[in-house]
Amino acid sequence: MIDYITVAVTLTLGVLGLIVNSILQRKNNSISTVTKTRIAGMEKLQKCMQDILTYSDAHYLGTMGDKLLQNENVRNLTRSVSELRSLLSCSFETDAKVCEKAEAVLDTVQKFFAKETTGEEIAEARKRFEALIDPYIQTEWRRIKVETVGKRCKGLGKLVAWNKAYEEYREYYDKWHKE
Repeated sequence: MIDYITVAVTLTLGVLGLIVNSILQRKNNSISTVTKTRIAGMEKLQKCMQDILTYSDAHYLGTMGDKLLQNENVRNLTRSVSELRSLLSCSFETDAKVCEKAEAVLDTVQKFFAKETTGEEIAEARKRFEALIDPYIQTEWRRIKVETVGKRCKGLGKLVAWNKAYEEYREYYDKWHKE
């Protein structure tokens, strides 16, 4: 009789262990998948932002006397701004501001080639764009780090938490980048 009870208890504990292990493994796999996807998205986002800053550099633009080079630069910049817009959700205020400033950089570069603006105005447009993207990228990397260790914000608190994190980085950025 005792042998059957021992076997039943051992079997039950073994099955429970398998179920718990399966649940934990599933959670870890989903966190890993989300993290990999977010990192790939951040790399694309950073590449777009890098290209926008590269193709809008006033010194770089000043070396382009040829109309074909200017057109190619505007095409590359337009492609980067469009890709940035496709990666962000313009229904969120911060994302919409980033898209707006990127488009302002593109407009300023186009006006520069049309001789309607100066290199200083391009520098100002870039500065406004940089002022948004630096805290934005820091916040996104923080989000990836927090989600990697499995901490999750729930419901509406999730958006509030990330908006608060963005504001903290924004204040830090403003503190060190005052004119």
